[in-house]
Amino acid sequence: MATLNSTSRKLLKQYNNEHPNDRLKFCACCKSYLPATKEFFISSHRYKDGFAFGCRKCSLDRTRERRKTKRGKLVDAVFKSNRRAKNSGIAGTLVYEDVLAVFEFFDWKCVYCGVDYPNATITIEHLLPYSKGGLNCSDNIVPACYECNTIRRSKELDVWVKWLQRFGFDAKLFYKRLAELKTKLP
Repeated sequence: MATLNSTSRKLLKQYNNEHPNDRLKFCACCKSYLPATKEFFISSHRYKDGFAFGCRKCSLDRTRERRKTKRGKLVDAVFKSNRRAKNSGIAGTLVYEDVLAVFEFFDWKCVYCGVDYPNATITIEHLLPYSKGGLNCSDNIVPACYECNTIRRSKELDVWVKWLQRFGFDAKLFYKRLAELKTKLP
């Protein structure tokens, strides 16, 4: 990551002192000077000037790159699940490491149809849905593809499994794997 040398710092400070309405900020990612406004930088209370170290464009690029990775997609899914639970008044908070352990236990495959990660969007499926009183915790989640998660909606797990059995779903193996998972989780 680029840093400003002492001469550049002095020049930037001098310019900002002389032009208080047109302050500039150095973007450490693209190494350019941009106006220190909300149009170009994301607000952040962590920095003295109130803006993040990188400009909006660089921040958006980093976010897009992160979301392409398996880890990035899972981090986003955990964040969304926690935010949805909080907004709905549901108890519990998912932790990335616990969700990762559950997903790795099932080899990043949908527990219902068996499709794996690169071929489908794998989502966090709550065994007991929020609407039925389910908690947002690691022993209430499994990986499911977007299609299965959407089709199931808020059906009871037993009703859903019986429906899947019509298409050759092995319910005994499913419940056995769930029991196995419960013993491995902290």
